[in-house]
Amino acid sequence: MELGLVTVLDKIREAVGSPMIVTSSYRHGDPRAHGQGMAVDVSDNANGEDVSSSWRFAVLSAALEQGIRRIGIYDRHVHLDVWPDGPQDVIWWAKSR
Repeated sequence: MELGLVTVLDKIREAVGSPMIVTSSYRHGDPRAHGQGMAVDVSDNANGEDVSSSWRFAVLSAALEQGIRRIGIYDRHVHLDVWPDGPQDVIWWAKSR
């Protein structure tokens, strides 16, 4: 995982004030953000349940404060990435797989 992303994640976790479980980071063979170590999926729980709306809001707010410009909101995780080759200033919603 890119060092700059790790640093930002630490700051987001501190701002949120609760653990963030990384459910996905580097994906071998993925040509996009995950495959370049520039993206993570995070959750507030390890059991695959939906994340709480208050936790999701806290992560989203802290991520925007830290300059994250690519955010995916999912039912069971939040995607954060710093991939410069993807569209910037985007937030999308989808169902977790």
